[in-house]
Amino acid sequence: MAGVWRRSCVMQPNGRASSRITQPAVPPASATPATPGASPQPTITPAPTVTVEPTATADPTPAPGGSPTVAVSADVAGATSGTNDDATANLLAAMNPTVIAPTGDLVYEDGSAAQFAACYEPTWGRFKDKTRPAPGNHEYHQTNAGPYFDYFGAAAGARGKGWYSYDVGPYWHAIALNSNVSMGSTSEQITWLKADLAANPDKCLLAYWHRPRWSSGTSHGSSTTPHYAVQALYSAGADLVLVSHDHNYERFAPQNPSGGYDPIKGLREFVVGTGGAPMNGFNTPLPNSEVRSSSTYGVLKLTLKQGSYDWKFERAAGGTFTDLGSSTCHNVAAPAG
Repeated sequence: MAGVWRRSCVMQPNGRASSRITQPAVPPASATPATPGASPQPTITPAPTVTVEPTATADPTPAPGGSPTVAVSADVAGATSGTNDDATANLLAAMNPTVIAPTGDLVYEDGSAAQFAACYEPTWGRFKDKTRPAPGNHEYHQTNAGPYFDYFGAAAGARGKGWYSYDVGPYWHAIALNSNVSMGSTSEQITWLKADLAANPDKCLLAYWHRPRWSSGTSHGSSTTPHYAVQALYSAGADLVLVSHDHNYERFAPQNPSGGYDPIKGLREFVVGTGGAPMNGFNTPLPNSEVRSSSTYGVLKLTLKQGSYDWKFERAAGGTFTDLGSSTCHNVAAPAG
């Protein structure tokens, strides 16, 4: 298939990362490999250097004539991902979303500059210009997630903080949070979140970070870390929470901050840890867990409309699972004009 290529990220005995690129039915080249159709092959960039304090980035612009789309997944690249991260990157290329919102643990094992250059850059890094990330715990294997902030620059929010927001089209507001720093009730992050929500009272709202408030996964499960974020979002009438950490896919029914079913004001949470890292399974499903899969890599595609949204789990090549649906949002914007 044109444009599809495979790359194996290899960790050397000295702890450095390297990347090996292969193309089926194409003889190996002595120089930079090329993709079918004579398009230039992405090359491995040097480890990024320290950047200045990032400034705010522009809101993403939807393609003319259609509703904006957001692609969500996480737990992506590294030596143990094999070619699974290539497969999900190829999904992104075919999907061409308005925004890519990876929710953390973007490169294993340690989020180092070498791993970003060798493992993330040739796969999901191909779409860096439309990526609005949130950091995971593996990024914090490095001091203050330094290489993560170096790599993404302004798109990752203020250095050392990692929370920010932006509009996606005229009707939706997106909020990226950092579950690796304080999310306490009086923390700087939650204080900022409440102010940001108050400034966007008429938008449909989605928020994303790494650690799930609810998860039936065997590896990590639910976390109380984002409790106050969930509480603030619920009070503001937010619609969607997008997380990862557990390497599987799980969709919950709309819930209140206590985990009770709430079809009127509830937040719908998606756990989407299916970007490439080895999968983990499930314990006994939590109340309100509607759909689960630990067998298929892929990306959640959200189509953001006026007063509603559609979701579809786009499966990578070889997968069999999918999930799709639609819902209205709570803060319905008035018609334009």
